[in-house]
Amino acid sequence: MRFPSWLFALVVFLWVPSAFATVMVLPVETTNLEPAQGDAIGQMVAAAYQIQRRERVVPPGQVKQALAEGGSYEQVAQKLQATEYLYVTAVKLDTRIVISATRYTADGKLIYSAKITASGLDDVEPASDRLAKSLVEQKSVTEVRG
Repeated sequence: MRFPSWLFALVVFLWVPSAFATVMVLPVETTNLEPAQGDAIGQMVAAAYQIQRRERVVPPGQVKQALAEGGSYEQVAQKLQATEYLYVTAVKLDTRIVISATRYTADGKLIYSAKITASGLDDVEPASDRLAKSLVEQKSVTEVRG
């Protein structure tokens, strides 16, 4: 069975942009957390976001290296060929950790923000899953719970 060339071209046209779509996750800005704890939170958010989006995600460690070479978030997004980026913060209170994340287009336009509270480091994994789902679906964390 032979496919018409226009059908092949259409499939390539529709598939190629999403195949190369990339999201970069900036290093987590932390308060009252050790650097390794911030790195762990960043990895959890990046992994959860990649699962939700089913797209390539540039992890915070790799983004940190690119940022060290100089440039704004937008310039680094362009360098890494990212279509968007996540800015993540984590604030440790007495016993809880508040994680906020904001999606931006590669040129710095806000897409969506969400915030979730983890009961501690052991709760960061499920919290990251809900946060990522919230960011992708652009719904509050309470709406995507479950």
